[in-house]
Amino acid sequence: MENQLNYNIMPSLKHMAFRTITASMWNQKDIKQLAADFCFQSINGNRKNQLWHTVVEERVKQNVHKLFMPESLISELIKLVKPIGLDISKWIKFHERFLDDSQFVLLILDKLSWTSLGTVNYKKTAEFIVRDEQLDLVKRYKLACVYCLHSDIPALWKKLSRNDKRNFYCKDNPSKLIQHELVLLWTYLIKGEANKLNRRINLLLEDCSFNQYAFKYAAHSGNKVATEHFFQKLTTKEREECLVETTQCVAKTRCDLEYGCSHDFPKECYCDVLAYLLLQCNEADQVKVFQKYPYRVLKCFISWPWQDLFIQIAERMWAFLPEFDYNTLLRILTENINIFGYNYHKIIRKFWLQSPISFKEYVINRQCNSAGYLSTLFKEEDQESIKFFLRNVTTVDRERMISSHSGLHICHNLIIMNRWDLLEMFVQESMLSEEAVTKVQVAFQRYLSRIYNENQLQLKKQKWDRFYVLLHGGNIELAMQGNTTSEEPVRLSQSPVIITIVDLDLSENEESEKPSKKKRKRIKRNHKKK
Repeated sequence: MENQLNYNIMPSLKHMAFRTITASMWNQKDIKQLAADFCFQSINGNRKNQLWHTVVEERVKQNVHKLFMPESLISELIKLVKPIGLDISKWIKFHERFLDDSQFVLLILDKLSWTSLGTVNYKKTAEFIVRDEQLDLVKRYKLACVYCLHSDIPALWKKLSRNDKRNFYCKDNPSKLIQHELVLLWTYLIKGEANKLNRRINLLLEDCSFNQYAFKYAAHSGNKVATEHFFQKLTTKEREECLVETTQCVAKTRCDLEYGCSHDFPKECYCDVLAYLLLQCNEADQVKVFQKYPYRVLKCFISWPWQDLFIQIAERMWAFLPEFDYNTLLRILTENINIFGYNYHKIIRKFWLQSPISFKEYVINRQCNSAGYLSTLFKEEDQESIKFFLRNVTTVDRERMISSHSGLHICHNLIIMNRWDLLEMFVQESMLSEEAVTKVQVAFQRYLSRIYNENQLQLKKQKWDRFYVLLHGGNIELAMQGNTTSEEPVRLSQSPVIITIVDLDLSENEESEKPSKKKRKRIKRNHKKK
């Protein structure tokens, strides 16, 4: 195995500056007010997310464009608006659930602190909130416990009223308390009664010490601050007993659970935990984690801002990663370009070029046999990745893909959607030979005959003819002149090139010139429908 990875990301000074500036744009008064209004919207989650993207993010982008900076730098800042905004949104949602109070979250928005990576610094932000005497005492106590602010917890406990303390402490029966686990652990710890939780701990995790339980709970819920705190409390023996298992569990939990319980941190926070735990593992233990969950570990490191480590980790995974999961990761990387706004193209290129030949063959074969990676690229309209992909496969594979059922399906969809720009690029980048052009045309005619009747084919004949012009290297602009919205068929003689319409029965005897009984029945049914 190569030299051990350093899981502490250190961005360049330039990128640190970009992230600091973009974070400051999110911290402006008008944006915080807009975010606060957003917090109080009583609408469903999907609609709320959409509003966040279309209203709050767009306002930040408008403010960025007002900066007196070169356009090239403005462009770099714009790329960071979405991922930083998503991080804020997730911080807000977590604290709304945990504190069960949207209004309180509004009051603490101006306390947000940032890491050098451009992410919300959960611990530093909590410190600012907990030490603000003007804010609600009970909520400050809960936050201090969750973020392990051990120097603040005892003082805050003393200030709590007797009634408030009853919510966190029961002398005789701790199990009847309904409270966040870390709040309970810290409450009994500062009172010197941690042993009263032994029965509760043993019911959940057998043969587990107090600190091991707290460490595992923190890691499993995505709380990096508490994970780090309690890991430092473990003995060497305790670390050896639970480090690898906990690291594997974090990778699994991050990828398998779409929605955790209300006390779980945002799923992106699990990558922070995973990176910290991998840093504590020796090389042999890292291999154990990679062997068990290669796909899940890599999927974690797709998340912003950890994507810069993705390729380095992938280099250690080729011996463990199944080809199917490689194909899935390519798709996720491509989809994330639109979801998170981060430029993943560089990562995708490296991931493809560094992969074993067998992985590339699997992706190509999957595309030919069913909708695969190339179909995803066209769905996302990622022209840059489409060109890269087609230029980095063989001529034979390009021809196989465009003439396959999924390739013809792509062509058909682009025609129906009038995306002639994408279709022209697909044909040009496929660099088809004359023989391949004929093969694609024959295959496309067969494809159409399976999904349309004769009348439907005739109605859209103008579109099919344009595609054939394109296939034969004709001028698509000339072919599209005239009434482009009309569905009336256009004679091929109007095209700038001569196209031979290939009969469907020339290459294979699938259908004779004389319609079969089955086909004649279908034609009769269609006439009756008319």
